[in-house]
Amino acid sequence: MSADRERFQQIREIGPEISESLVVYWSEPHNREVIAQLQESGVQVAPGMATGDRRKSPLAGKTFVFTGGLDHFTRDGAQQAVEAAGARVSSSVSKKTSYLVVGQDPGSKLDQAQTLGVTILTEQEFAALIGEDEKGLN
Repeated sequence: MSADRERFQQIREIGPEISESLVVYWSEPHNREVIAQLQESGVQVAPGMATGDRRKSPLAGKTFVFTGGLDHFTRDGAQQAVEAAGARVSSSVSKKTSYLVVGQDPGSKLDQAQTLGVTILTEQEFAALIGEDEKGLN
């Protein structure tokens, strides 16, 4: 809530206009009061990696795409794990895709990834890559 424009702009996909809007939003006492009320009610923000930690992550800047049904992750859970590591999720395969995670009954994304030479991971390989062991799978 106390971050300045420059701090907000360190977050990927936040530029000058959004950072200005965030600074204005957090400068309003009412908005801070709403957050305080939420915290008092027990609402917690999910922990993630600090910006500096994300830059150090070997996955920082990588792009993941998922195809097929996952057994141990929900799509939201997989996306949160990827973003916590400083990477991002895309809905389509392109030459900028770093990894395709393949679940059951993959679709045409698998063929496209093979054509483009994208690294293909099983769900278990994905779990190992993000630091989740078999016991930690959702």
